[in-house]
Amino acid sequence: MLQKLIAKLISYLDRLAPGQPVVSWRKALTISIGVGVTIFAIEFLNLADGALEFKESMVIVVFGVSALMIFLCPNSKMYSPLVILEANLLASFVALTCAYLLPTPFIGMIVAMFCTVLGLYFLNCMHPPAFFLGAVIVIAGVDSLDFAFYPVMVDTLLLCLVSHLYRAYLRR
Repeated sequence: MLQKLIAKLISYLDRLAPGQPVVSWRKALTISIGVGVTIFAIEFLNLADGALEFKESMVIVVFGVSALMIFLCPNSKMYSPLVILEANLLASFVALTCAYLLPTPFIGMIVAMFCTVLGLYFLNCMHPPAFFLGAVIVIAGVDSLDFAFYPVMVDTLLLCLVSHLYRAYLRR
């Protein structure tokens, strides 16, 4: 009786959330090492300069998601080098404007996310992690325009380089 109940529960859960596609060990290892090395390089760059406060360093999480998606979906336009650069710079400028002009982080975050999605759509550079970059910048309370250049632009250029190199590696 209990075994039938467990079998039905498992069957129901399998229909609710189908299994993940099978990925070879080599590909999983390539993705893991690529993401790890990319995040290490970004973190090393930021630690070498030493100018980031704890709240500001939260943007590394967003860059980690971008790095993961670069390796998971290398042929997607959303993770091409130019789209990554455009989207992250747009999101950072929108978020910095909202953090500077709007009175509370809650309102600033909502406006930044709305304007970022709208801007990404109109510029045809949809990059989902950029949406979260704007939210993190507003939540962190960053209101200096310098933040858009360092760390956002510098780290984004590193992501663009990784994206370009990984795409070139896959083409050969």
